[in-house]
Amino acid sequence: MRKGDLVRVRMDPASRRRGPMALRPTTPDERAQWYDGFYKRVAEGNISLHGFDSLPKLPPEHTWLELDRNGVYEVLRGRAQPPPSFHGKWSLLLCFKTGRSVWVRREFIEPIPE
Repeated sequence: MRKGDLVRVRMDPASRRRGPMALRPTTPDERAQWYDGFYKRVAEGNISLHGFDSLPKLPPEHTWLELDRNGVYEVLRGRAQPPPSFHGKWSLLLCFKTGRSVWVRREFIEPIPE
C-alpha cells in the first residue's frame, strides 16, 4: 500500500465481533476536559494529585477509535511509526468521516481493487 491508495477494513466473515480499533491523538479540547474532570475529583478528595511514584498525573495523549466496517480510508503513509510503546507494522490513514489521521495495524486493512 502506498500513499494515496484507498483501503478498507479487512474483516473475517465468520467474526461477529466489532471492527478493528485505530489509534488517534487526543485533541487539546479533550485534554482540557480531562484536566477539568481530574481537578474536580482531586478537590472532592476522590484521588490524589500525584501517582504512586510522586509524579503528576497526565492526560492521555492518544485514544482508541473503532473503524467502520464499511468505511473507505486513504493511506497517508503505508509504513508509519506509531507513538512509542505500540509495536508492530502500522499505517497512517485518513478517516473521511472525522477528517482525522489514525494509526491502524496493517494486518487489519486491505487495498480496494480498482
